[in-house]
Amino acid sequence: VTKETARGPLILARLGEGCFIGTIRALLYGEYERNATVTAEGNVRLCILDAEPLYHEYSLLSENFRKLLISLDRRLRILNQKAVQVYIKENLDDESVKNKVNPDKFQTETELYIIKKGSADIIGKGLRENFRLLTLNSDDVFGRIPFMDFGHEPGSASVMVSNPIEVEKIDSRYLQSEYDNLSQTFKNFIFNTATNISMTTNLIYTLLSRT
Repeated sequence: VTKETARGPLILARLGEGCFIGTIRALLYGEYERNATVTAEGNVRLCILDAEPLYHEYSLLSENFRKLLISLDRRLRILNQKAVQVYIKENLDDESVKNKVNPDKFQTETELYIIKKGSADIIGKGLRENFRLLTLNSDDVFGRIPFMDFGHEPGSASVMVSNPIEVEKIDSRYLQSEYDNLSQTFKNFIFNTATNISMTTNLIYTLLSRT
């Protein structure tokens, strides 16, 4: 998976057996603007997913679960853009957070929140200094997701909020029960998104270590 940049193509990820090409937005909206190029290396056998049953499963999820999935998709798209920004060394000084990020009431090991108003920055714990990975806005979700860990908050990143901010706590146990009732294909689809977020985050840290 590559992205064209001013310095030439940047490899965002290498996908193998069992990986999905495409995101939740493709499932929901069909045609949408591509932001990367996927090129086969040798002979590749693909299985085209039947979107209708997957969309039906999605439509039966609670509003908060649907917003969580869309928020994860946005998170991945922003991280892809951030990787390009770091690769071409564009405005990196604005993304460094040299002062220690002080814990606040949202810095918790167990809770999950959805933003109703305002914004929150996800601050990655880099090798040399903290780094702003992305900014979340209204309807985005942050905190401990019970069924996935992609190397962000709460364990490997901090949450820095702006004022004023309004958030709503999400019932993680209910989300877990919804997840448990999904088909294995849909679970794999979610896991694939988490894996891509983790890979892109690691890529950003690797590129930062070279700058």
